[in-house]
Amino acid sequence: KYDVMVRVSATVRPSGEVKLVQAAFEGMVKSILVNENSLVKRGDAIAFLDDSPLQTKKSQLQSNLQQNQLQLTQLDAQLQALEAQIAAETDRIKRAVASAAADLNRIQRDYQDRRITTLSEVQEADANLKISQNELQKAEAELQSAEANVQATFAAVKAAKVKRDRFQTAAQSGSISQSQLEETQLTVDQQEQALKSQKAVVESQKQTIEKQQQAITAAIARRNRAASPTGGAPPPGIPEVAR
Repeated sequence: KYDVMVRVSATVRPSGEVKLVQAAFEGMVKSILVNENSLVKRGDAIAFLDDSPLQTKKSQLQSNLQQNQLQLTQLDAQLQALEAQIAAETDRIKRAVASAAADLNRIQRDYQDRRITTLSEVQEADANLKISQNELQKAEAELQSAEANVQATFAAVKAAKVKRDRFQTAAQSGSISQSQLEETQLTVDQQEQALKSQKAVVESQKQTIEKQQQAITAAIARRNRAASPTGGAPPPGIPEVAR
């Protein structure tokens, strides 16, 4: 047999799919475990790369992870403290609202009670004012009557004196008796006494009117205080009495 060697041009193609074999990351090769054209199968290690940069990065990531976990723990603690503060503040606000509601109810009850009392006081003051005004009108009418009586009695006294003076002249001339003269003098005395009494009645009526005016002023003041507890202006329709 002869060994025949033939040189020809040819193209070599793999029978299967061509796959690129490379590491998952770039780096410096630390060691090679296979030789050239060695047969390998899936999963076999063919070389080791220097992983010190990866280890450094891993340490950094682990450190960052620990820091993040520490921050998360701190945030959780802050969140719990904030929630506790919110709960305490909410409870305080609820208590304040409940207290304010109780105060409002009390104030409303007091207002209603005072409103009823004030209405009663106003009605009573109006009644007293009306009574005082009626008494004043009655006293003024009695004063007018008393003054009229004084005028009439004064005229009667004047006439009695004229008659007495005429009778004195007649008595001196003997035209009338002494008893007739004395009767005219008695009439003068009686009329003067009546005039004096009637003048006293007039003065008494004037004092009564003054007292009634003071009573009306006091009644109006009480009515104003009852109708306006804060001391405001008198309500419309309430007359003022001149002092």
